[in-house]
Amino acid sequence: MGNRSFIIDMKRILPYILGTLTQHDRSRVVVGVDFQWSNKSWIHNIFRCYELVFWRREGIRFEASTTAIRDYENNRTIEIHEFGTYESLFAHGEEMFRLWIKGRLPKFEWVEIPVLQPVFAGFKLNPQTIYSFAIAFDAVSDAKDNGGVVTTVTVATHTVTGSNTIAVFVGGRNSDTNRTIDSYTQNAVTGTMVSAGVEAGGTVRVRAAVLVAPATGAAVMTISGVTDGSNKQFQFHILTYSGAKQTGQPDSFGELALAASTVTTFTVSTTVVAANCWLVGHATEDAGDIVGGVAGTGTTYRGADSFNQNAADSDAVVSTGSQSLNYGRAGTSGNLAGTTLSIAPVAATVNSGFFNFM
Repeated sequence: MGNRSFIIDMKRILPYILGTLTQHDRSRVVVGVDFQWSNKSWIHNIFRCYELVFWRREGIRFEASTTAIRDYENNRTIEIHEFGTYESLFAHGEEMFRLWIKGRLPKFEWVEIPVLQPVFAGFKLNPQTIYSFAIAFDAVSDAKDNGGVVTTVTVATHTVTGSNTIAVFVGGRNSDTNRTIDSYTQNAVTGTMVSAGVEAGGTVRVRAAVLVAPATGAAVMTISGVTDGSNKQFQFHILTYSGAKQTGQPDSFGELALAASTVTTFTVSTTVVAANCWLVGHATEDAGDIVGGVAGTGTTYRGADSFNQNAADSDAVVSTGSQSLNYGRAGTSGNLAGTTLSIAPVAATVNSGFFNFM
């Protein structure tokens, strides 16, 4: 009985672990009730075995679609197959293999299979597109300067990889009342400033910009204004991501300014519009070390902390509506400023992700 109980527990714990990792509820399946074994499809039976062990994901999702187009001019019929799950893709491949064995494989024209992520709002498909590409973190570079008369803070070089890339520039200053951040450039191309920036208590300021399709090269934060001659602390981060929409960025942005604050944690929020966005941001203060406090839920520190500043992102997609990056703080009292941007993923084109057979 002890061994049998252990086996029953294992049957429950494996679906629980997978459901926890994927954040999707899973339900047990029963042979003959929830599915039948197939004598015509290997793929069907393989995925049913998987569901017997890990249970079946709950909810409605797009599986596959087929569109037939008659080309009378060339006397042919074109079938366009779109796939929303691995099972439907592999099942179609099995069908093509079986047709090939029988000598009936249709003429293959071309194939394009991008890495796609289904977009859902509850159980409703996004009305604009069924798919969007998944955003992925590429790289981060940092630079800092403690010179009172500095006019630029420069990253010697930042390497960009991936497709549909975007650069997010974030920077800040503290202990200064007269200096402003005027521009960000990557490989001599100027990024688009998100706003005029935000300042708290006259000493700390942050400002952000974005640049789609950045090239590899030096990145520069340009500073202007009058200095009083003492050391002023600036820090600059350039973060690049792939899979980002190439127009209309950022999706949204928000800012925070708190003067003489004693909080030990704080959030910088924005109202996300598009589905499957990532959050990217920066925060600074003049009284302690931001990294000295643990990053909050849904927040990953990306930069090399210095001068009480750091960059962060969500390291995952976030829901629409109000979303935040959450910072910890080691200081006891001082001025705080931060900004958060949401970056939208690039949408799949109409003819992406299908096999085209004639």
